[in-house]
Amino acid sequence: MKSVGNRLHDAFIGAAIGVGVSLLFVAVGIARFIFAAAFGDVVAPDREALRGIAFYVSGFALAGGLLGVARPLLRSRPAIYAGGILAGAIVMFMIVRSETPSIASIDRADWIFIVGVGAVFGTVVAHQFAKNR
Repeated sequence: MKSVGNRLHDAFIGAAIGVGVSLLFVAVGIARFIFAAAFGDVVAPDREALRGIAFYVSGFALAGGLLGVARPLLRSRPAIYAGGILAGAIVMFMIVRSETPSIASIDRADWIFIVGVGAVFGTVVAHQFAKNR
């Protein structure tokens, strides 16, 4: 059985990987912004855009940290898919949360959207991990 220090290390590594993946996606967005700015009139990002990016990156960090801690449990295909679905829902929650003033203001349709889209993206990512095992 792993010690608490090892679990924290796994959580840190998972979170670092999550942050790295999200920053790659943010870099793609920045490249698109620069390309659009070169060929048109583009408004500079405001504080709300930066808040959204912060929630986006933190969502990937949370999901990666969770998967890092749960890594010893993700041995079977169903467990890998469950982990992917949960991680996808966490990322989607943070994206939706960046657009809402509070958790209480998220309505039922948004919760269905969070779980549904998170499950789809999480399943796709989990499928790639399960396929390459």
